[in-house]
Amino acid sequence: MKRFLLVFCLWWTSLSAWAQVPMGQLDLMEGIEVKESAVGVQVVSVREDSQAYGAGVRVGDRIIRMGETAVSTVSEFEQLAWNTAEADKVTLLAYRHSEPQTFEVHRFSYPVLARWGFALKPNLELRFGEADIGSYYWIKQAITWETAEDWSQAIYAYLNALHHKPDQVHVVIRVAELYARLGDGLLTTSSKDALDNYTKSIHLLNRLFDENLDTAQLKRVRDLLKSAILATQQSSESS
Repeated sequence: MKRFLLVFCLWWTSLSAWAQVPMGQLDLMEGIEVKESAVGVQVVSVREDSQAYGAGVRVGDRIIRMGETAVSTVSEFEQLAWNTAEADKVTLLAYRHSEPQTFEVHRFSYPVLARWGFALKPNLELRFGEADIGSYYWIKQAITWETAEDWSQAIYAYLNALHHKPDQVHVVIRVAELYARLGDGLLTTSSKDALDNYTKSIHLLNRLFDENLDTAQLKRVRDLLKSAILATQQSSESS
């Protein structure tokens, strides 16, 4: 029993050294701190892994409006942040060097959206000290889900790996493969859902042609794209 407790404590200490696991859903405006200012409230810090930072908010910006409501004090900002804590999106109006700026703070992954044009709501409750560690963690999770043949969970885990390191072409190819496999499994039960998954696969495969693929990757992407397009046509005919 003592040996088990020692191993558990060592494992938990190792985990907590590179990941933070807060309870509950994170507030949309989490990670940003402000102070009083002559105009609105001034940003004094914004965590680089926060959604606000991904939206473009930077230190020194003066926020004057959140959504449809004007902001003039820290208490007003905090109350509005509380009111929008569970929202999917909030628009901030701010000034930067006297120039107006608009920021759309949302729950989607900014790296995945920018690189792959794909709307993913990442798991924001797990925080990692380094992108490599976050990506490694989620790829290991994805492999576990693949072993269990749970393609949906595997896809979500792979996409979270891309949230940390969006330049992983091999991961995107795997996600496209799994979306097609998910579509294959839905053909007999729901042609609409099957078509939706084939469409996602095709979207990612088309984006991959903009990447510097090696010969094997290029052949794989072409083969997958042909297969997905054919499956899409068959799914459309059966719906």
